[in-house]
Amino acid sequence: MWQKIVEKKYVKQNSIAHLEWKPSNSPVWNDLLKLKEIYLKGRVFKLGNGRQDDFWRDGVEQFCWKRTFLSCFDICNNQSGSVANFAGRGWRMTFRRWLDERLQDQFRRLRDMLSTVALSSDLDSPVWAWEKSGVFLVKSTYSHLCNMEVPDPNKRIWKAKIPLKKISCG
Repeated sequence: MWQKIVEKKYVKQNSIAHLEWKPSNSPVWNDLLKLKEIYLKGRVFKLGNGRQDDFWRDGVEQFCWKRTFLSCFDICNNQSGSVANFAGRGWRMTFRRWLDERLQDQFRRLRDMLSTVALSSDLDSPVWAWEKSGVFLVKSTYSHLCNMEVPDPNKRIWKAKIPLKKISCG
């Protein structure tokens, strides 16, 4: 139930990837937003109709297109929109400048990967990639962060004021 309240109050029609710190948010919510990047690295979507997840920022089936194709994202005119929107346009994108040979190769690889993406009538569902069950657990996040030898900027996770109960990402 608390997830529905948080979704209605803070997330609304946005993707979590687009949410930012605001003075009008509750202190707990703003502390959670400090950990957003860590959360987004561990959360992927099981692709359904493609309407819920942001094409560039949300991980889809283990891929985050922005992280994988950052150079294309940086110069793309279409930096927001759902997977369904991009699929509806036939995965066509426009860029702010001409693509050199390296960027053309990167864009071809992106288009090749997108050719295998198939949408269905099911809803998109978030899955926690760092846990076999697919449910967010602090334990799996801690284990992943420790095993990855995370650089100092991510140490802020331990200073955030987060409720101690298990949080589900679904």
